[in-house]
Amino acid sequence: MKSYEVNFDGLVGPTHNYGGLSFGNVASQSNSQQHSNPKEAALQGLQKMKALMDMGFVQGVLAPQERPDVAALRNLGFSGTDAQVIQQAARQAMPLLVASCSASSMWVAQRRHRQPERRHGRWPCAFHRRQPQLQIPP
Repeated sequence: MKSYEVNFDGLVGPTHNYGGLSFGNVASQSNSQQHSNPKEAALQGLQKMKALMDMGFVQGVLAPQERPDVAALRNLGFSGTDAQVIQQAARQAMPLLVASCSASSMWVAQRRHRQPERRHGRWPCAFHRRQPQLQIPP
């Protein structure tokens, strides 16, 4: 079976923030609550992807996920319209709102991979990396 190495990058969305959500990660903790620039981050990501393609790598791009993750907030007990759910979370549980806005799913290298000789199923992930489970065919 022939295999290819493909680099996938997730594109940063408009709610990108430095929430300090990766406990134990020095960079995450030291940059917590710093000002972020989602547009600049997305452009930097695209530049990196293009540079890899220019070097001959196969590059995949994953679109930003819908954020904030209102469905996750509803599952945690918030109710009402989307705007009401977001307002309630902001008043009652700001860390959950920050996590639901996280763009950390852009770190797809930590997400999953498939090799011809080995298949990985679902891997546990932190709440802020919550995303629809990818189904990888055999």
